[in-house]
Amino acid sequence: MPKRNCTFTKELENDYPFLKKLCGHNDRVKCQQCLSEISIAHGGKADIKDHLKCSKHKASVSAIASSSFFKNVEPAENGLSIAAKEATFAFHTAMHDISFKTSDCFSKLISKLFDPKFGSARTKWEAIITGVIAPMARDELHDELKECNFLSISTNTSNRHHVKLAPILVRYFVPVRGISIKLLDFRSVVGETSEILANHIMSIIKRHEIENKVAAFCGDNCNTNFRGSMEKTNSTATDVGMESAKLKTNLQNRMENKFLPQAAKQVLNKLKESINVENFMSDVHAFYERCISYLTLWEKSFDGAEDFEWICLKNDLNWSEIEKAAENINKMQKPQTKTRIMIDELFDEVLLAKRFFQNSNEANYSEQVQLFSHFHKQHIDVPNLKKIVEFAVSTRYLSASGRNFFTDKKMWSDDTCYDTGTTISSQI
Repeated sequence: MPKRNCTFTKELENDYPFLKKLCGHNDRVKCQQCLSEISIAHGGKADIKDHLKCSKHKASVSAIASSSFFKNVEPAENGLSIAAKEATFAFHTAMHDISFKTSDCFSKLISKLFDPKFGSARTKWEAIITGVIAPMARDELHDELKECNFLSISTNTSNRHHVKLAPILVRYFVPVRGISIKLLDFRSVVGETSEILANHIMSIIKRHEIENKVAAFCGDNCNTNFRGSMEKTNSTATDVGMESAKLKTNLQNRMENKFLPQAAKQVLNKLKESINVENFMSDVHAFYERCISYLTLWEKSFDGAEDFEWICLKNDLNWSEIEKAAENINKMQKPQTKTRIMIDELFDEVLLAKRFFQNSNEANYSEQVQLFSHFHKQHIDVPNLKKIVEFAVSTRYLSASGRNFFTDKKMWSDDTCYDTGTTISSQI
């Protein structure tokens, strides 16, 4: 007499909820985890255990576990807390230019010492940065650019192996935070000609709808590195103009007084017998003249920046200086544009600013943020004063930000850099 076939009983259904009986077959079931159809007619529960040991089922279970972070169901509070922790570590990995390779070891260490459910290897951290943090940062940038009236664009190209990279940076003023310099776009270009780069930059500007807000452009065409205060990240054209004037005055005084540094004097004393001192001093005088002439020519590139020196807040606000700056900004614009400054309304706003500074102990750049933060808390709108400050602090005449983009980031090393432009852009 033949052996009776086994069937999928209620007891087996409770023990293995991921198995579903096939319609019309009491001895055949479908595994919801690996989508395999199996027969339990011969061994019943033994057949199920054999299926659980097969490689296909194990691989499917492993894939489900690794993708559980992206479930569509409403997460529990504990799940949200773990996700926030994983995102925090991913964020700091990008902020400090740490290789994603470290996350494989780092994740295991945290799960063993602190939270067993914490799991975030390199692929997951990359997904968090490119799919969560970077889109959020881009949305914030888009919102801030919509609110600002003036900004500046800078770029600096460089080669990464065989790829020509052309990042575009945007510099603007946020009233409650100060100067911001952020990555507007990052991609490779097909060539290095001026026409290609100009068309690429204009396409990005139009894509972000900021063509009427660009107050200045800074390219990689500066043949002199001044260093010091002239190339600070937050320096403006006004800062550079003031520093240049100081340097020029200092050189003129040295030339008039036939100044020589002590080290040069010591060398000159040793060489008095072998050289003509008068000819040497004549060359020194000519050197000072050439330096002064160069600075005079270079200063022409930012004529008018001195009209915004009052922005530095080193002296009391003077209405005539502010009015002149406002008129110069209006001259650069077409009539009826949204960014034009209403000078009559500006006068009342300046009076409010004077009252604020009278109660302040010290005036400096951070005080600009304090001023606008105060107005924000008091729900006082000062749009015209905001436009002038935005215009003045967004302008920049040196490409230090563009150069620092390539020189300061450790991510460009082979150990930390991913080849995909999306990943690099998201990290930045």
